[in-house]
Amino acid sequence: MELVELSDSDRLMHIHSTVLAVLEKGEAVSDGDLLIYDIEDLIMESNSGASFEQYFRWARIEQISRIVQELLSIGFVEAADITQRAINTAFSGGLPKTEIEKGQLTDWTEKQETELVRLFKEFAPMCSSIEKALVELLIRPHSHGGRPEA
Repeated sequence: MELVELSDSDRLMHIHSTVLAVLEKGEAVSDGDLLIYDIEDLIMESNSGASFEQYFRWARIEQISRIVQELLSIGFVEAADITQRAINTAFSGGLPKTEIEKGQLTDWTEKQETELVRLFKEFAPMCSSIEKALVELLIRPHSHGGRPEA
């Protein structure tokens, strides 16, 4: 399937599902594909629960550890700052070392849950602009590991 036949949203979903399948096989993906996957995953998971909670429950520690830098790399400083504050709220003692430890740390207090929702409300208006930037990465070669593969 040619990506040019798809809507922008469908293009991002196609990249996301393709990268997910490759990662599930334990295979490597380009930095560009990983960046698009990670950021789209943040947007999708956060939107599905209207909070960062869903993202922190489902994203791998490696994803969470690189998401702020990835947002910065495409010029979204405010989104990166909000995401960092959400990480600090969710994991006040720092990112967990293992997925098991992460699972034990995602039973948040009411105060944490409220703050994660509040932070997402700050983040949410930026989602469409972030996705437009991701589509631009699909359209033109970029410095994040080459043009993403479909």
